[in-house]
Amino acid sequence: MNNISNKNQEATGLNNTVHSGEELKDMPVFTPATDVHENQDALVVVCDMPGVEESNLDISLEHGELSIVGRQSNQEPAAADLLHREYQVGVFRRLFKINDDIDAGRVNARLADGTLTITLPKAEKAKPRKITVQVE
Repeated sequence: MNNISNKNQEATGLNNTVHSGEELKDMPVFTPATDVHENQDALVVVCDMPGVEESNLDISLEHGELSIVGRQSNQEPAAADLLHREYQVGVFRRLFKINDDIDAGRVNARLADGTLTITLPKAEKAKPRKITVQVE
């Protein structure tokens, strides 16, 4: 996979808190399970982001790095006392190094049922092309 490399350890190794646009209280940082697929026209990044709403997603592509940050909402009922907790609310974070063969102006993202899908279309120069041979 020449077009994308995982920089997640660098991203989460700096500290264990995330501050994205607004100050957030310290929250645990999770690495979302992620698949990366490549076809002739695009790279497709699929991340599991359970409990993350669109308004709590921050996705950017700058200086050759795809940054994905999603904050889970705390969904505790207001009128109930918590008796036992196994589910931990936190922040999902991934960082990938992307080469210049991506058309940054056409990148799109979709969030459905806790799964984030980011499509990174390849620039025309990066797509395979057939070269015709002329006979003289």
